[in-house]
Amino acid sequence: MADALALFPEAEALAKGAIELLPQDEAWSILASVYKKWATVEPEPAQRDARVAAAVDAYEHLSSNKPSDYGVENRIQFLAIRNLDRASELNE
Repeated sequence: MADALALFPEAEALAKGAIELLPQDEAWSILASVYKKWATVEPEPAQRDARVAAAVDAYEHLSSNKPSDYGVENRIQFLAIRNLDRASELNE
């Protein structure tokens, strides 16, 4: 587990690099996905919560709010963990 956790900072850096090169929805979704996966395996509750918050923040950079567009459904589902009202608003 420790070896796997040690890979996440590199994945985060690569995703952020992709955003610097081309800040489109796909790149922001990839960063959010890194944080989602990191939160899933993070053993420390405070760090897990920080990863969830970081994923939500990354998803908030998506340019679209339409559920059929890239990453928006994942955004709504994950946002519901932190802010059900905002997730419901986006879903409508």
